[in-house]
Amino acid sequence: MRLVVDANILVAELLRKRGRDLIISKNLELFLAEKMKDEVQYELQKRIAIIVSKTNLTQELGQLQLEAALRLIDSKIITFPLPFYQFFEAEARKRIPRDPNAETLNPVTKLYIDKHNTPITSNFKLNGQFSGTSGHS
Repeated sequence: MRLVVDANILVAELLRKRGRDLIISKNLELFLAEKMKDEVQYELQKRIAIIVSKTNLTQELGQLQLEAALRLIDSKIITFPLPFYQFFEAEARKRIPRDPNAETLNPVTKLYIDKHNTPITSNFKLNGQFSGTSGHS
């Protein structure tokens, strides 16, 4: 199954063993917009620092967890460069009328993939339930 991953969901799942196990699954092909990759890296660093400050996780183990998560992103998630999806941004913004300033990279990536007849799901929950399908799976 192909999925375009949301930055917040990806960060949360990279911090969970079951999420990491699912990410390395051969049954999933994950996609991430290039600009969201920077957001994921920033959020991972921030959340791991919070975990270190509020739990008994050491700084060293936190750094190892961050490095492992970043390696997993690089090895298992296909990043779409901006030129692949920027053309679709205007159309994607029309699909999110509730907030014209909302981040649209996932809808933009999804539109690119849809236009190229690639089956994909645009949003997902890692507890076995899938939502936000594009009409393909």
